[in-house]
Amino acid sequence: MRKACSRGAVWLVCGVLFFAAFPMNAEDLWDRFSWSAGGSILYFPEDNGNAGDPAPVLPAPRAALAFQLKGPLWVELSEDLYFTHYAYSPALGRAVPAAIENRSAFVFGFFTGIQALGCFSLSDSVNVRVYGGPAMDFRAVTLAGNLHPDDFSGDPESDAQIQTDAIREYFWSKGRWFMPVVGAGMDFA
Repeated sequence: MRKACSRGAVWLVCGVLFFAAFPMNAEDLWDRFSWSAGGSILYFPEDNGNAGDPAPVLPAPRAALAFQLKGPLWVELSEDLYFTHYAYSPALGRAVPAAIENRSAFVFGFFTGIQALGCFSLSDSVNVRVYGGPAMDFRAVTLAGNLHPDDFSGDPESDAQIQTDAIREYFWSKGRWFMPVVGAGMDFA
């Protein structure tokens, strides 16, 4: 008795035929891709009082892959990595960037953007970039290091573990990981 093909094999064949339909040797197709690695400055505007971070401006290593659509218009996929400290403010009912002496959580962020990009050449070695589009901020929230034993009092207003759990819940609820991004920059070659 002969067994019919599995669904996995059918999907594999369909996938190969689908991608074979695209001419991979089309003239200048690969020249329309560009990649970059560098640094970004991320700014998360916040006003949370005296306990807040005095400057929630974060340096971030960055990598990007872009595809040129037409002329100066590109589509770009980017990844920025950042880290900072947060606290939970019961008075505000939300997570807030915190100065290091007021933190309860360490946040490592993966800021992934898919944006339209305009790239304009000023000279042979300088380009100006403007971009905007949707982004996803995937945050790994952990308990901050070197906390004092008094930071684990069981009081929701001051207990670091309770605040860290509240921060994690805040970031991952109600689509707070999805946001718009706009920016500008210069590339030097």
